[in-house]
Amino acid sequence: MNIFPKLRTGRWGEVNLNRESLAINLELTDPRVCETWVDRLHHFKGIEYSYGGFLENRATLWKHHYNAKSKAFTHLGIDITVPRYTEVTIPSPAEVVHVMENGDDEGGWGGRILFKLQRSDSYLIYGHLAHNFKVKPGDVCTPGEIVGAVGGIDQNGGWWPHLHIQLMEAAFVQKFKRKQQDIDGYLREGDKDLKHFLDPTELIGL
Repeated sequence: MNIFPKLRTGRWGEVNLNRESLAINLELTDPRVCETWVDRLHHFKGIEYSYGGFLENRATLWKHHYNAKSKAFTHLGIDITVPRYTEVTIPSPAEVVHVMENGDDEGGWGGRILFKLQRSDSYLIYGHLAHNFKVKPGDVCTPGEIVGAVGGIDQNGGWWPHLHIQLMEAAFVQKFKRKQQDIDGYLREGDKDLKHFLDPTELIGL
């Protein structure tokens, strides 16, 4: 993993949160309940940190979330569960396009940074960050540069502490040229725009 400079040791594992949620009856939209549950999953699997979720249908995991009204359950990025306040770096040269502190504590982005990758025609989102950003719009970041930290529940939009990473083609982002804050992390299953999302695992060194 090349984006968490202070997590040099520890066992990683891939986890499908929606599949794991089929076996329980917990209110996982409560971030503290979800955090405890994810911690127990890690212990059961013998891992310290986890990742997964690209294009995962999370209809069971978030069955009581407000996305249930729109049926937007397809997760557009990957979630990486690491301790809150873990510093995060950028893996590739990138320009900061948009920075946002979303005050929605019931499933919003919390702290979020949108990057334009310089070596491709793609954009990258880091979501659920703490609000003490190290960058601002217009900054050009170099690989390994610290750009922020994973947020706690009080700043990350009301989720268990984790980093959401979303890699998108320019064709999708350009639809939000004037309202970049409206880019979401979920779409409906079968949405025609799903073709614009890329698996970021190789980019970040998984």
